[in-house]
Amino acid sequence: MPHILVVEDDDDLREAIQQILIDRSFSVAAVRNGVEALAEISNGPLPHCIVLDLMMPAFSGWEFLAELRARDHFVRTPVLVASALAPPPDGIAVQGYIQKPFDADDFVRNVQQLIEVPAA
Repeated sequence: MPHILVVEDDDDLREAIQQILIDRSFSVAAVRNGVEALAEISNGPLPHCIVLDLMMPAFSGWEFLAELRARDHFVRTPVLVASALAPPPDGIAVQGYIQKPFDADDFVRNVQQLIEVPAA
């Protein structure tokens, strides 16, 4: 069963994303910010994909992404940015982007594509 880490500060959206993934037979860990995400990847199962919000208080998605890519085990972990912001610029180490609000089926398709295709 693929394991997904969801990093989202909005409680309702985080819970909704978690439920969408659980309903489609994914294992899910959901955290509120980049600090919690770093703790989760250090202590929990390795995620097959990370769903990442960018604009979070205290420790943003950008800061988390920089820390993630600095760790050898996570250089190739697929990251799907889920944000209301414009897509990240080229050269940023993410493999997918979906704009909020998003359709649940489109979201799951994006996650499945990242799990099935090795990260570049």
